[in-house]
Amino acid sequence: MDSSSQVVEDKPTAVAGNAFVVTIAREFGSGGREIGKRLAERFHIPFYDKELIDMAAQEEGVTVADVASREQNIPSHLLYEMVMQDFTAPLEKSLSRDDALFVVQSRIVRKLAAKGSCVIIGRCADYVLRDYPHCFKVFVHADYDSKLECVVSEYHESREQAIEDLSRVDHGRANHYKTYTGGVWNDASNYDLSLDSGMLGVDGCVRVIEEIIRKKFCLD
Repeated sequence: MDSSSQVVEDKPTAVAGNAFVVTIAREFGSGGREIGKRLAERFHIPFYDKELIDMAAQEEGVTVADVASREQNIPSHLLYEMVMQDFTAPLEKSLSRDDALFVVQSRIVRKLAAKGSCVIIGRCADYVLRDYPHCFKVFVHADYDSKLECVVSEYHESREQAIEDLSRVDHGRANHYKTYTGGVWNDASNYDLSLDSGMLGVDGCVRVIEEIIRKKFCLD
């Protein structure tokens, strides 16, 4: 899996009338990011990961640097109300830095989705876009051995470090999702489709998602 960020700049296949957004949540080492990247290439639509969402926020002049840090977190339903506000609406000064970052990134996710078809990786995008009528939500998982092999081979980590990261990263993602959505990150009911990349492989997952999207959004 390529660790670099990119946006596919070619003319989108989907026009305004049948635009769609694919969100991909994924277990560490499952290849979810690579699946999203290849899917975006197949449809010739933009691909956004964490780094690009952060860059988009910076380009818009949005910052959380001046937001006061507090120990407590605001309840997720109140944060969601802030996410749903106009993109330029000021942040509450009582927000912690983490909460402010979540709101900023979530507003960016909504703004990117409003522009047209795209693939968005992580960032609780399935939750942030839960009211978006043309959003297809995917969760990618895999068996432990497949994920371990992926992390060792693709990220060039030692086996010991890969074992540690497999536990740490997914634990962090689950906690983040629970904090900001109130839901369970790997609960299949949160998504339209859950795929085992250890069984299907990256290309197999891409083919399944592509076929469903073409049928669902009438792209054939």
